[in-house]
Amino acid sequence: MSMATITPLRPALQIGIRADQVQTQRIAWRSRGRIARGKMTILDGDPGLGKSTLLMDWAAKVSRGEPLPDGDPQPERGVLLICAEDDPADTIVPRLIAAKAELSQITILSELPVTDEQGNIPDPDARRLVMLPLDVPLIETAIRELDVGLVVIDPLFAFIDPELKANSDQDIRAALTPRAAALQRTHASAILVRHLNKSANASALYRGGGSIGVIGVARFGLLVARDRDDRESRVLAPVKGNLGREPPSLGFRLESSEENDDVARVIWTGIKHDSADDLVGDALASNEQKEIATAAEEFLTQYLSHQKVASRDSIVADAKRAGISVRAIDSAKRRLGIKHTRLGEHLGLANAIWVWHLPDQDPEAAMTVSPHKP
Repeated sequence: MSMATITPLRPALQIGIRADQVQTQRIAWRSRGRIARGKMTILDGDPGLGKSTLLMDWAAKVSRGEPLPDGDPQPERGVLLICAEDDPADTIVPRLIAAKAELSQITILSELPVTDEQGNIPDPDARRLVMLPLDVPLIETAIRELDVGLVVIDPLFAFIDPELKANSDQDIRAALTPRAAALQRTHASAILVRHLNKSANASALYRGGGSIGVIGVARFGLLVARDRDDRESRVLAPVKGNLGREPPSLGFRLESSEENDDVARVIWTGIKHDSADDLVGDALASNEQKEIATAAEEFLTQYLSHQKVASRDSIVADAKRAGISVRAIDSAKRRLGIKHTRLGEHLGLANAIWVWHLPDQDPEAAMTVSPHKP
């Protein structure tokens, strides 16, 4: 088999860029340590925590020419929203109105006409989703023509070429690297949204969906999670920051807007001291505790449905054999409203017994138990 011959470069041929010829510049922060001009940010979080509402708050600020939290105002006021899950009429625009956005500065894009190989549109009604990296040139043109300062892609994997594998580092980098280069050329910022995976990893860096290449290409990573002290509030925590020192976590909550009770808006509540790893670790612990609690409740319900009544001693002994702790059983008893009744008092206190039973059961129905106090 013949091998291709590689001709060495001529020594006089200049390649690359000499460092002394590069004009340095400072980072232009839209949100210090979180979002910058010309850079890509990944926003991770479980569904239903308000990520999309948070993004509408940021979009509204950019559209008005106002800085994002801990940032500086930037000249571009246009916003490009590439969204797949929310309807513009009943969700996106109402949220923008609640956030007091300058609507004329915001363009919503999700679908494009289907074209043939010559670029013609044979069927005006045929549509397809925006696709990365195929449509990066189109997005770059829109950024320039609409003076876009912020691009939102929500969720990211809805717009990745379906022939590329989400868990392949090589495929993800092929999809996102052209996007990152376009941001550098146009000075726009991009926020790409992901859901968390089901991993038990306590490091927030590895909890975002898809390949690690997603966060690798991005310059910044952020996480939205529930506040550990107030489950109705949220925390925005840094996951990754390649430029500058790590910013603090920020708290926020969602409130109904004045114009529409069905639409939420963001209220910022100040600095929080929870790290992203703290928050995902707490979520893992909470999920584990929920599984333990569920197992204890199911065990206790089935046990008493079958036994009718039983002493705490017998329940605890069988629970331990099933791998369920005493504490989990006692907690499940309180949550389920399990009753404890003393039977046989007519035989004297020494012979009376305490039994557990379901709220709707008659404790006199069966009594094959041993004496024990609850």
